[in-house]
Formats: sequence, C-alpha cells, structure tokens
Amino acid sequence: DDLPEGVIIETFNGSGIGALKLRLAASDAHVLLAQEVGVTPDLHGDFSQWLIGKGWRMLLAPAEPRPGGYCSVGVTLFARHQFGLRWFGDSEESGILEPHRLIAGVVDLPGEVHLDIVSIYLRTGDGLSIDNLTTLRILGQCLEAAGPLTFTGGDWNIHRNCLEISGLPARVDHSVVATGLPTCLTTSSRSEYDYFLVSGKAKASVAKVPLISSWHIRPHLPVQILLQPD
Repeated sequence: DDLPEGVIIETFNGSGIGALKLRLAASDAHVLLAQEVGVTPDLHGDFSQWLIGKGWRMLLAPAEPRPGGYCSVGVTLFARHQFGLRWFGDSEESGILEPHRLIAGVVDLPGEVHLDIVSIYLRTGDGLSIDNLTTLRILGQCLEAAGPLTFTGGDWNIHRNCLEISGLPARVDHSVVATGLPTCLTTSSRSEYDYFLVSGKAKASVAKVPLISSWHIRPHLPVQILLQPD
C-alpha cells in the first residue's frame, strides 16, 4: 500500500528530558525517534501524562540511572496520537532490542500502511568497537525480520562511511539517508552522527532530508525525512 503523502520522520538526540520536551512541543514530525532521552523508570509515569497532553504516543527503553541523580542513554519512539504505535514483535521484550540503546516498534498509518521504526544510540567515542558492532549485529537481525518500509534513525556516534564499513547496510540491503551536513556541533568539532538507515522501498519514498539548523539547543540538530508515495 502507498504511504500517505507528507509523512515526516525525525531523529533527535535531546541530551536530556528538558530539551526532549521542548523538541516534542516544537516539531512538525509525525514520528520521532529520540536518543539520550533522560526518561528513567521513575519518570515514566509523569512523562507519559505530559505526552498525552501534547498528542504523542510513546514506546520507551528507559535511560539508565546513575549516581548523584544523573542518568545516561535511553531511546524512545514517538508517534502522533492519530496513528497506532506498537512494539516490534508485539511485545516489550521483543521491541527493546538492547536495554537503553536500541528499540523497535511499528507505526500504523491510515490505509493499512505499517512503518517499522528503530531508534539507536551507539557508544560515544567507541567507533566500530566490539560493543558497537554487537549492537549493529542485533540491529541487523531486527532489520532482516522487518517489513518493506523500515526506518532506523539515531545518534550513531560514527560517521556514515564507518557504518558502511561495518557491512550492515549491504548485509540487510538498506541505504544510509543523511543530510550531508554536520549534525553534532561542539566547540571543538562538527560531525555528522545523526542520520537514517532505510530499506529499499522506504528510500524510494524519501522526498527530502532536511537538517533543522534553526534548532537552538546544542550539540545535536534534528534531522528529518519527508516521505511521499512511491
């Protein structure tokens, strides 16, 4: 079935719950894949209530609490309330592919169209380490079982050529979709770490890949893909 025209999917690393809330309130996306969400199990209930008021549904792999009241990692899938959102494999156990770092779900759009969506957050500064390669292997197993319209977005913490070198895109017949511009801006570096990996049919439906350079909170800028029927 054809995609509804104009669907927008966004990936965003908020570096915490405060920036994530601001982005959810500001974004024009229909589906948002988030990393470093700052939502721990203790905050899940209150955050879920806040989302209801903003018209979002959520699936969550919570952030990891750390000593001193801090937290780390955590990935989330969001969809607008008018769409269905469910776990990949129809259970939380099958949808949280790796705690805190890798989560998969399904968005049900009008017209019996289903998007398989994944949010990924690889380890900072590790490159193609054993741990990151293990996460990519788990992702690959998911993508091999996914449907024809599959979108993985995230803060990969590696440049897209490194993802190609890992062999994952070729192995699962997916393509990297990126802006070609820096998405992570710090005082010492400008890197493109935020982008998508999409299936063949999904890539054919991508009309634009905008970088939301007007976003005011650093270091990460949101990246979107605008879809149109193939």
